[in-house]
Amino acid sequence: MGAPSTRPRNSKGVEGILGQIERLGNRLPDPASIFIILAAAVLIFSQLGELFGWKVIHPGTGKEIMVLSLLNGDGFRKIIDTMMNNFAGFAPLPTVLCIMMGVGVAEGSGMIDALLRRTVTGLKPVMVTLAIVLLGINLNAASDAGFIILPPIAAMLLIALGRHPFIGIAAGYGAVAAGFNACILLSTIDVILAGTTETAARLVSPAMTVNPAVNWYFMMASVLPLTLAGVWVTEKLIAPRYSTFSLSEKHRSEGLKQLTDRERQGLKAAGVAFLIGLGLLVIGIVPGGVLRNPQTGGLIPSSLITGTVFIMTILFMVPGIAYGRAVGKIKKDSDVVRLAAQGVADMGGYIVLIFLASQFIAWFNWSNLGIFIAIKGADFLKGIGLVGIPLAVSFIVVACIINVFIGSAPPSGP
Repeated sequence: MGAPSTRPRNSKGVEGILGQIERLGNRLPDPASIFIILAAAVLIFSQLGELFGWKVIHPGTGKEIMVLSLLNGDGFRKIIDTMMNNFAGFAPLPTVLCIMMGVGVAEGSGMIDALLRRTVTGLKPVMVTLAIVLLGINLNAASDAGFIILPPIAAMLLIALGRHPFIGIAAGYGAVAAGFNACILLSTIDVILAGTTETAARLVSPAMTVNPAVNWYFMMASVLPLTLAGVWVTEKLIAPRYSTFSLSEKHRSEGLKQLTDRERQGLKAAGVAFLIGLGLLVIGIVPGGVLRNPQTGGLIPSSLITGTVFIMTILFMVPGIAYGRAVGKIKKDSDVVRLAAQGVADMGGYIVLIFLASQFIAWFNWSNLGIFIAIKGADFLKGIGLVGIPLAVSFIVVACIINVFIGSAPPSGP
């Protein structure tokens, strides 16, 4: 196989900007360290706020809200006494662990890998790019698994087409990151972020509830423009920087591992299992179905929404079991437990992050800094006339900038 060559890179233009972003991103502390820094800042600013008498009037209740210090005896006792409750009661934690049991079975059995290879085999080069980007955007349905699964498969696909593997890696990873939480269906991340959003919203309104479908229309509509943008960036900006590989037919045929007969049988079995599960779900949501709200007959709110985590776990796990049984990776019940446990084990870093994040949010809430900043911030934006559509656009721009540095919601993986 011939060695790849690239065009000389320069430090100006798009490449220069990307290089600066990469260097800045590499200097950021670990996310866990960021929460430690934020928690320490809460302690310091809570003391300053009480010392200088920071206070606001709550627009909803009309009550005066004062910033309270946590750097005193009562504050320290409250921090220590409630530390475990903060951790156990953090909304995203049980959600993520439950879903990752299902994803662990689907991934560990090999079903997700085989499904991706089956989807893109036999397509033309530009259509392969389209398929990679589209799959990457929608793979957030399997949480962060897309970051791990898609780039190496995309690289093998591009090698099989005689193209530089980095084109596939960039398309796959970029699609997963840029399209994170955009999906044609409700995804696991919608459920996770609904819990996080609810926790944040309760800083202002303790009775606030957020259902996972709150952003669905926006995220579903985002899939098409993000896919087209991803294909354009890959083909017009990334691909021209890399020359075509010189591949022998042997390397070309070995670039992508073809599905075996057992893998095809496994995907058929998984498809049947998924359709059965989907059919049962449809029966549950038809008028009069058990998943509808018994009082209103509607779907929002209903058991369909509150049970989304369990439903998604089953829709990953059952097809994964069917696939694993067909290909021989799952032979007994202990194999299922092992794969589910592995999915949870891969979340070790996330659990550490959640412990620290839960403490920060609790302290932020107790000090009243959250309400103080929210009300003061809203007054400032209103004062400068940044409301309505300009505010929404500004919020999206800020989110896009943050997404350059933080590509996913729950950091996970081995």
